[in-house]
Amino acid sequence: MEDGVHVRIGTLSKALGCAGGFVAGSQSLIQWLLNRARPYIFSTASPAATAAAALASLAIVRQEPQRAQHLLSRAQELRGELARRGWNIGASASQIIPLIVGDSQRALRLSAELQACGIFVPAIRPPTVPDGEACLRISLTAGHTEEMISALLAALSSSERAETGG
Repeated sequence: MEDGVHVRIGTLSKALGCAGGFVAGSQSLIQWLLNRARPYIFSTASPAATAAAALASLAIVRQEPQRAQHLLSRAQELRGELARRGWNIGASASQIIPLIVGDSQRALRLSAELQACGIFVPAIRPPTVPDGEACLRISLTAGHTEEMISALLAALSSSERAETGG
């Protein structure tokens, strides 16, 4: 199947903590994109510092694969705990975990309550997601500690008790 893949694209943001992205492919594909891809033609080059940060991030990924394994393990544990507590987490399998709450106003309210606790979990609303599927986006990193995750779970429980009057 690998032989049938002619184009690879990726992001340098989120997991790598940089900006931008990349396209990898044959020399003829790259030449075509350089001359025909309007988003590329009409954009400015990435700053040298961004490129250097991307290279440094990729070096860490190669040299320390345990970071990614640890992050995915921690995300799996958090998804399990959220599901046990009755949260709808959808079909996430990555370190980005949606808490699907449905109503946009509820998502905004929960996000604001978490922010008041010092926890940044943004509300994602239509048109980014379909109507009725507003969610909170939890984005774990390798730097999040067990204490931070416990604080998130406690704040979510507190918010839920406040909503249900319990």
